[in-house]
Amino acid sequence: MTRGTTVILIVMSIIVFASATCWTSGPYHVASKAFAIGVGSMNSSSVCVYGSNKRLNRDCNLACQGIIEAVWGDCYCRDPDYYPDVSDPVIRKLTVGQIFQLLATDEYYPAASCRDWLNSASNRHMWTCSENQ
Repeated sequence: MTRGTTVILIVMSIIVFASATCWTSGPYHVASKAFAIGVGSMNSSSVCVYGSNKRLNRDCNLACQGIIEAVWGDCYCRDPDYYPDVSDPVIRKLTVGQIFQLLATDEYYPAASCRDWLNSASNRHMWTCSENQ
């Protein structure tokens, strides 16, 4: 695990509780920024990657899961249209909800880290903000 990945995981663990209950939007904005920074193309060193290799769909490392789960919660469902404002040319144009679409569907790219995990029965409702079915 790289130092950057370790730092991201530590920061995410600190803010998960606050963002899950949404008593303030600050932790959600921090988690969203970390989420957006952690997503990148297969050629990047991002913890969650997208591209054309379908193998990515079932690859789901703990760092990618961590930044995804840090965003889930009441604040995300209240404001999925939040722009995290990052420098990546693809991600900077997307809202947090659209970043989930990029990872979970083939709307943007044919494959992405954790796609199968995001679409599992136990997780899909978390990023779609729908009732667990």
